[in-house]
Amino acid sequence: MAESRTHQILVERLVQWMQRNISSSDSAVLLVDSPTTAVGNKPPAISGYNPDVFCRPIGGEHVLIGEAKTAGDIETKHSRDQFRAFLVYLKQGQSGTLVVAVPWRAVGQVMSLIRFLQRETDTMGVKTVFLDKLPG
Repeated sequence: MAESRTHQILVERLVQWMQRNISSSDSAVLLVDSPTTAVGNKPPAISGYNPDVFCRPIGGEHVLIGEAKTAGDIETKHSRDQFRAFLVYLKQGQSGTLVVAVPWRAVGQVMSLIRFLQRETDTMGVKTVFLDKLPG
């Protein structure tokens, strides 16, 4: 299925955020699931779901998982299951952050969903970042 332009922009913003927030002293592997990315360079599947962006500093334990959702895609069963899988994966690791990019008008909606899923999966300790002021 072809990605919408809005989704592509949200993924670009995730990549930009991660590049800005990785310590300049860290080398990192940054994998992006985009139509132009070669199959071997895409993010790893996590419980059967591929995140839009996956970043791990070389030699480091802190994982960043980035997921972009358009406003109409937030409440789907697929999205819920995907977020649930990512939260559980990050809880099982030593350190990690879920970074979510949605259009500005959907930030409250996705925050509410993620908090609900965190309570449901006992992953309240997983750090989350919600990018705001994004188009869509």
